[in-house]
Amino acid sequence: MKQKILILSILLISLMQAGCTTFKSPENSNTQVTFKMADDLTANANQFYYIYPEAECNKLDGFGKAASMMKMWGLGGSDSTVDVVAGEKLFILSEIRTHTGGTTVYTRGCRDFISFTPEDNQHYAIQQIKRCAGVSVANQNQLEEVVNIEDLKLPYSCTYKANKNL
Repeated sequence: MKQKILILSILLISLMQAGCTTFKSPENSNTQVTFKMADDLTANANQFYYIYPEAECNKLDGFGKAASMMKMWGLGGSDSTVDVVAGEKLFILSEIRTHTGGTTVYTRGCRDFISFTPEDNQHYAIQQIKRCAGVSVANQNQLEEVVNIEDLKLPYSCTYKANKNL
């Protein structure tokens, strides 16, 4: 029974995400970003990360969803790594959606919007801090927080009302 529910949940999530644009890693990049599941998501939740070239969540070729992680019954939530272009500012939308039972598939979680400029030949770890408490970016090569992060106000184009399926 749990397996059938899991399969149906995955199919439903896939259908809900139809029409999303997907981030395409650049070729020959030596700079990486690893997206991590928020630490406090221990039960049933999805964690999504999107990369955009500007402070808007507009559908642009090669930009959009960079990571989609899911936890069901406390299991799953594997990290996801992508290559990025060094020296170009990234705008990152992180989103948590928690699962509920009954007739509702999701209870709206939260979205955080940040930007930072990755440096050449570095590896960054990005993680949403708890639920709606911001996003941390750490340089894995130097084992320290990145100081050039901008916490941005969520643009209208990134809100659920404007764009249900980013």
